[in-house]
Amino acid sequence: MASNWDWVIAYGGGNDLALGFQTPNARRVLDELISSNGSQGAMPAVVNKVVAQGAQVIVLGYYPVRDLCGPFAPCIAVLDELAARQARLAASNHDVTFVDSGLVIRRGNALA
Repeated sequence: MASNWDWVIAYGGGNDLALGFQTPNARRVLDELISSNGSQGAMPAVVNKVVAQGAQVIVLGYYPVRDLCGPFAPCIAVLDELAARQARLAASNHDVTFVDSGLVIRRGNALA
C-alpha cells in the first residue's frame, strides 16, 4: 500500500461465505475471515496492516440482501454476523470506522 493514503475502504467476505453458507463450513470460513470478537482473521490482519502504515480504515458492511430471492438471500444470517464482527473490529481501534450500508439501503429494496 502506498504510504500517502489517508483513508482506505475495506469491503468483502461475502463471496467467500456464499460458496458455503448452507454447509457446516460457513462458520469455519466466517471465523477465518474474522473472529467473533473481531480481533483475529484475514480481515483484521489486513485492516491492522493498513492502520500500521498510517491510514484510517472504513470497514464497509454489506447492504442488506433481499429476503426472498437472489443468490445471497439464504446467507442473510451469516452476513448479519459478519457485520456484527466488523463492528466489533472497528470498536476496538480508533483508526477504524464501521459503516453499516443497511442505514442507506434498506432490506427489501429492489437493489438489495
